[in-house]
Amino acid sequence: MSSILEPGNAPSVDALSGVLAQSTAPWWKDHLALTWALRCAHGVPAIAKLLAPVVPLRKPAAATLNKAVYVPMSSTLQFVQAQFAFETPQAECSGIANLLPEQEAEGGIVWRAWIVFTQMSELKGHEADLERLKVPDEGGNEQEEVDVLIVGAGQAGLQLAAALRTMSFRTLIVDRVPTVGDHWKRVYTAFKLHLSKYYCQLAYRPWPESTPFFPKIKDIADFLDEYAREMHLNVLLQSEVKKAEFDKATGTWEVSISVGGNEKTVKSEHLVFATGLSGYTPSMPNVPGKENFQGEVMHSLDYRSGEKYQGKHAIVVGVACSGHDIAADLYANGAASVTMIQRNPTMVFPEKAFRAAMGVLYNENGPPLEYADRLSEVMPNQLTKLLMAQHPPAIEAGLEKRGFRLRERDLGHIIFERSGGHYLDVGCSQLIVDGKIGIKSGVPIKGFTETALAFEDGTELPADVVVFATGYSTLTMKEGIQKVLGAEATKGLKEVWGLDKEGHVKGVYRDSGVPNLWLVAGPFAFTRYNSKLLAMQIVATHFGLLQDRFDV
Repeated sequence: MSSILEPGNAPSVDALSGVLAQSTAPWWKDHLALTWALRCAHGVPAIAKLLAPVVPLRKPAAATLNKAVYVPMSSTLQFVQAQFAFETPQAECSGIANLLPEQEAEGGIVWRAWIVFTQMSELKGHEADLERLKVPDEGGNEQEEVDVLIVGAGQAGLQLAAALRTMSFRTLIVDRVPTVGDHWKRVYTAFKLHLSKYYCQLAYRPWPESTPFFPKIKDIADFLDEYAREMHLNVLLQSEVKKAEFDKATGTWEVSISVGGNEKTVKSEHLVFATGLSGYTPSMPNVPGKENFQGEVMHSLDYRSGEKYQGKHAIVVGVACSGHDIAADLYANGAASVTMIQRNPTMVFPEKAFRAAMGVLYNENGPPLEYADRLSEVMPNQLTKLLMAQHPPAIEAGLEKRGFRLRERDLGHIIFERSGGHYLDVGCSQLIVDGKIGIKSGVPIKGFTETALAFEDGTELPADVVVFATGYSTLTMKEGIQKVLGAEATKGLKEVWGLDKEGHVKGVYRDSGVPNLWLVAGPFAFTRYNSKLLAMQIVATHFGLLQDRFDV
C-alpha cells in the first residue's frame, strides 16, 4: 500500500490496478483516515476517484507492515490479511488489506488487494487515555458549561461519553429515567440478548464474570448503571431537555433542561442525541373488531410474561426477534396453543453460526476489543450476504415445511435498512419445526371476532390473548430532534438510518447536516466501535482540525 499512499500524488488507475485485485472488483473502505468521513468505493475507477483529492491533501506517510496472516474463512473464501499502520499530519492510522493470489499472464502469482480498509486510530495530541476515566470531572452533573451534552443515557450515549472523557472532554448526559439502565426494564421478563456477552461488551469495561453468556434484562440494566458510575460519567437523571438553541456567534448550544420541575440552562459546544431510533413508540396495526374481542390485545412493549396465559390460546403477530421470544415464552409457560402470524418473509440465521464466525475475535480470551472491532469492520456491508452464504442452511428446510417463508440472508440490509424482519435463532425455530408453535403465513388479517382472529381466507384462530410484536416507529428520533430544536434549526438535518449508496449507515456517527449536532444509535457492537470515531470528530471540530470532509 505504501506505493499508493506515500508518494503524495493522486494515484492513477494504472497504479491502482497494479496493487488492487483484477479477478474481482476491489473495495476501499475508509473511516476518517483519509476522508474525515465514512466512505467505501467499489471498483478501480471509483477507488481512484475517492483517493484522488484526499491522498495529496492528507499526505499519508510512514507506512509499515505489522502483521500478515492466512485467513481460511471457508472452502471457497480464503485470503491473506495484511495489517499495516501509517500516519497523516493529524492522526495515527491503521490499515488492513485482504490479499488474493492472482495468476499473471507470464505464469507467476501476484498478491493483490481485494479489500483495503483504512481507519483513523488516534488523533495526534489528543490520544485516548483510559486513566482519565478513573478521575471524576470537577462539578459532576451540576456543571453549567460542558464540551458535549448528550441526550439519552442508553448504551450509545454512555459509550460516547466514555470515549470523549478519554480525550479530556467534559460531558453531561441527560435522561428522564430515575436510574441508568431503566430503559431495558420495559421489555418482557424472558428477554435476553441473542448475541454473546463477549460480542456485546461496552467500550473500556467487560461484563462482570457472573454475567450469563446471553445477558438478561437485569444483567444489562445493572451493568449500564455500574458502567456510568465506574467510568465517572456525569448523568443528570429524571431530567428532560425541553429546548436547545445554537448561538452562531459563540458556537455553542444553550440547552434548557427541566430538572425536578425546575428549569436550568447548560451551555455546550456540541449536542448529541442518543435517544434511540424508535423512542419506544409502538407500531400497532389497526385491526377491525378489536372493541368486540373478549380476550387481551397488547403490543409487545406491554407484554411481560406468559405465566398468566397457562392453558390459554395465544397468537403472536410478527415473527422477528421479539415475536419469536414471546412465542417461546408463552409455550414454555404452558399456553394451550401458540400461533405466530407471519406477514412478510423473515430472515433466520442460527446464533451458533454467527458465533462460529465472530467467536474467534470475541471470546473469553479474545484480543483487545478495539483490535477485534477493527478486524470485524474490514468487510463492507454490501458483502455481508457473501459472508453469510459461507454458512450452509441449517434449520431453514424444516421451517419451510411448516409454511414459514424465508427471506434471503442479508444481515446488513435487515438491521440497517429494514430495522427488523430477522431472527437470530436461539431455539424457537426448532419449536416451529417440531410443530409445538404454529405458523400462519402470508394470509392477511381480516379482523377480530369475540373469541378469535379472523383471516381473509375465511379461517379463524381462537384466541385468549393476541400480542402484536410489530416493532416501533423509526421516524421518532428525527421527529424528537425537530421538536426540541425547531423546524428552522433542523432544516439541513440528514436522513437517519438506512444505508447510503456506499453501504454506511445514514445520519449517525457522522455529519448530521447541522453544525455541532450529532446523532448516535444502534446495536451494542456498532455503537461501541463508532463511539470513538465520533469522539475524534467532535474533538477535531473543536480544535479546527476537521476540515475538508469528503462525504457522500
